[in-house]
Amino acid sequence: MRRTAEGLVPIHRSYIQKIIGKVDKTHYDEGMKCRNKALIALTYLSGRRISELCGRVLKDKFSGQVVDVCEGVHYKDFRFDTLDGQPIVIMRCRILKKGRVIDPRTRLPRLNFPKVWKDIIMLKDDLFMQYILEWRDRCGSDPETKLFDIKRSRAYQIIRELDKHVWLHWLRHQRFSHLAKTMNPYQLREFAHWSSLEPAMNYIHAEPGATITAIEKADEAWE
Repeated sequence: MRRTAEGLVPIHRSYIQKIIGKVDKTHYDEGMKCRNKALIALTYLSGRRISELCGRVLKDKFSGQVVDVCEGVHYKDFRFDTLDGQPIVIMRCRILKKGRVIDPRTRLPRLNFPKVWKDIIMLKDDLFMQYILEWRDRCGSDPETKLFDIKRSRAYQIIRELDKHVWLHWLRHQRFSHLAKTMNPYQLREFAHWSSLEPAMNYIHAEPGATITAIEKADEAWE
């Protein structure tokens, strides 16, 4: 069943940390545990779709012809910088569902459509970032190495095994819900790389107390 952010109850980051902690109790070897922790952390911090991180092959449902290949993120797609004195990690990422021209007959992208790449900015000092950078170091230094050389369905399965309440895009929606507490719609749209403000407005909910304060200030200004 396809789910959306509508009715989503935001959870604290400590809940996501507990999900990551469950990885240590799984049957995977230490290397794969490191990978799985990084997968959860990066899916949340970047707010990107699992298919954008792991890659995806899209085929025409009638002819089986490959119409789009997304290879996911590689070692080379990460760089480090500072912004306003804060150390940051910048991840170059292919943004799916953007820049495509849909064929109305198949509902799939037409061949030779433009591919959109964007920089995703994350804080290097974020506690979740340690899992990502540790796995990246384990991957070696070959620029072409994929961070997550698994299919998107397998990546989702790995996360779902840790918590049955997690569904596809759940981590993405949680990230946007958390950021919506302090970002305005324009900032959230820029971070998520949406084409319009409409998706951002689904996450921006004014606190009742803040609404009352705003009304009082408006009334005072016009007395």
